[in-house]
Amino acid sequence: LSPKMEKSVNSATADHGEVLTYTISLAGTGATATISDPVPAGTTYVPHSAQVEPQIGDLADASNLISWTGVLTDGHYLKLTFAVTVTVEEPFAIVNRAAVNNGEENRELTATTIANAFKVYLPIILRGW
Repeated sequence: LSPKMEKSVNSATADHGEVLTYTISLAGTGATATISDPVPAGTTYVPHSAQVEPQIGDLADASNLISWTGVLTDGHYLKLTFAVTVTVEEPFAIVNRAAVNNGEENRELTATTIANAFKVYLPIILRGW
């Protein structure tokens, strides 16, 4: 069973101007680990929003790429989070892909949000009023 690596986003849908928060969780193997997460198309990075807990290793947050490198002790967990603002105005699938290497294996982790989705509102029918 390989060590745990996961990626998530706080919302499956979003509208123009809303903020999305991405989270990557990584279990340590005792080896050097790396995370490289380009800011997805249709969004802009919220400056200085990238955080890592515990605060170990080297975190870099450029305008288009969030990256982290460090040694994570076997059995300990790391959580990296960062925020983006939805800039696209038409319906669009925002797909965020991160390359994660825990020192034993490489994986591509993804999280998807549908931006500006079409909304359908059903009428309320009241009887006997």
